[in-house]
Amino acid sequence: MKNKIISAVFLLLLAASAALFLLPADEASFKSENRSRSQLPQLTKSSFFSGAFARNSESYINDKITFRSELIAAGQFIENHKGITPPEGKIVYTDKDIGTETVKKAAMLIADGKIMEIFTKNPVSEKKYADTINRIAESVGSKAKVYAMLIPTQLEFCDRLYSSLQTSQKKTIDEIYGMLSPDVTCADAYSALAAHSDEYIYYRSDHHWTMLGSYYGYSAFMKAKGESPVSTDNFKKYSEGEFLGYLYSKHPDSSVAKNPDSLEWYDTAEPAELELEMRSIDKNGKVKKYTSPMFDTTKKDYSLFFSSDQPYIKITNKKIPRGKTLIIVRDSFASDFAPWCVNNYGRIILLDPRTYRGTLSDVLDEEKADEVLVMNYIFTTSFEDYCDKMAELIR
Repeated sequence: MKNKIISAVFLLLLAASAALFLLPADEASFKSENRSRSQLPQLTKSSFFSGAFARNSESYINDKITFRSELIAAGQFIENHKGITPPEGKIVYTDKDIGTETVKKAAMLIADGKIMEIFTKNPVSEKKYADTINRIAESVGSKAKVYAMLIPTQLEFCDRLYSSLQTSQKKTIDEIYGMLSPDVTCADAYSALAAHSDEYIYYRSDHHWTMLGSYYGYSAFMKAKGESPVSTDNFKKYSEGEFLGYLYSKHPDSSVAKNPDSLEWYDTAEPAELELEMRSIDKNGKVKKYTSPMFDTTKKDYSLFFSSDQPYIKITNKKIPRGKTLIIVRDSFASDFAPWCVNNYGRIILLDPRTYRGTLSDVLDEEKADEVLVMNYIFTTSFEDYCDKMAELIR
């Protein structure tokens, strides 16, 4: 009788699990994570032996579960109530890395009212990242000047008690820059940010830099070009109120919630006359064009900039009709960086390798670009799948 009861309970749980999988996916959970639902991966010899098929299949299955938001929230509630966050902080984990959609354990530190990613270097991926930039420079040739900029995260500038938990981002950036071709000019965002680390240059609950932080990155880029940045004094500063960001959504914590972030931005579009165009390309190669504002004030988090990540963004400043054209191969850190550049260029094109399905050479030829900037935050150098996607731009 006991065995029959156990068998019945097991079958009931199995049926309930199947029902959760068959019901519609929890679309709201993807929107809260600022990403699209994981797609069913293709089984190939390469994906099978590299482990990518298994990883992406797990991601697909996880995303198919209905009530996903409630299940995640329940798990986070249990985790948060294991104990009180001590003054020296605690390390927590998420099952999703922050830069891509690959299932991968990522460590974060909660301390001083902040939640911050902990960086671990990946030498294999770093070499792949550097090699890809070198291939971009080779493919561009004499058509345009190529620049590279890697952006550190805020844990790098925290007290040594905390920053010692991770691989040195400064050392890693220097090593990657050292692998780049002489045809690539490196912009030193690290030193520019370090000089202002006591200012509000990173969000406390999100992995991104603030628009003030991106200004110092923009200043480093201008310095690498031998030009002067436009002053922040030229633009009116706005605030859209308080918010709790993406890292907080991955692991809510009361110590972070007590001190939410301020969503501040500078209206760099005011002196310009901008025209924006977005594009996406489906699997059949069909191009869809649409538009969105550079500052979408209906959004109350980092997606205020361009209404979240877009595969392709073209910004034209009609007040500089003969201005230079810049292509930025980027991750989401460029979203509040590009607005600083609009008064320096006639056109700016942002390409996101994660979602853009065209090629860099096609865009380069279409736009007759003068400069190409490859800019990412340091974690993308440890994501092999991101490096693979970036390499697809030069296929």
